[in-house]
Amino acid sequence: LDALNEVPAHSIRHLTVVAHDGVSYDLPVSEDFVPDMVDPTACPLSDQTLYGSYESESPDELSLVKAACEQGCKLLQRGVDFVLLWLPTDGLVAVRVLHILPFDSVRKRMSILIRHPATNEAVLYTKGADTAILNRVKCESKSSHTHTHTHRLNCECVLCSTNK
Repeated sequence: LDALNEVPAHSIRHLTVVAHDGVSYDLPVSEDFVPDMVDPTACPLSDQTLYGSYESESPDELSLVKAACEQGCKLLQRGVDFVLLWLPTDGLVAVRVLHILPFDSVRKRMSILIRHPATNEAVLYTKGADTAILNRVKCESKSSHTHTHTHRLNCECVLCSTNK
C-alpha cells in the first residue's frame, strides 16, 4: 500500500490558475517552482520558467514568443483549442482557438482564427513572408480593421503579420 501512495520523482507538478472568464487551468511547473505571491498582479511564472518551456516548429515563431515575453505578454500554455496568456494590463486571459491553417510551402504563411476574449468577435491572425502577405491585404476604406506589421529580422528577411 505504501508504494501506491508514493509520488514518482519525475512526476509533473501543476499550478492552478484562474483566467479572466473564471475557468481554471493547471500549468505544469518544475519541482523547484515556488510562485511569487507577493504581487498578485504579477505573472505566476517567471521568464526563466517560461523560456525553458517554449517550443516551436520555426525559429521565427520562437523568437516572437520570447520577444513578447520580454515585453510582458507571456504565453503560459497552448492547448488544442485554447491559448492561455498573461498580459500586463489584463492579467490572465484565455483565448479560444477556432481554427488553424498551418504553414505550408504553397501558401507561404500560417493563420490562426481565434475568438477575441473581450469582444467575442472572430479574429484571424496571419504571419508569413512579405510576398505572401502584402499582395493579399486590401484596405478598402479608412474604417478597415486590417492591420499589417512588417518586421525586418537580423537575417534580412521580412516577416509580416496581419489581423482582420
